[in-house]
Amino acid sequence: MADERILRTCRVSARSRPARTILLGGTPFEEEIVMWWNFIGRTHADIVRARADWEVSSDRSASSRVSGGPPSGARPA
Repeated sequence: MADERILRTCRVSARSRPARTILLGGTPFEEEIVMWWNFIGRTHADIVRARADWEVSSDRSASSRVSGGPPSGARPA
């Protein structure tokens, strides 16, 4: 089978400050993955378990959580 590569262009501009860009690539995973916020798993159950583990082990109060993180109890994983 012929190697079919597609060339795509991406322009990145940092107008006032220096910036870094990282491009990662490789062979796609053979199995499907599930991603939600900061969690990656093979199934929805993996994500639910990872979120529960994170919430239990987190020593941050609700007022000091990272902005943009999953709101406590507001949305199911």
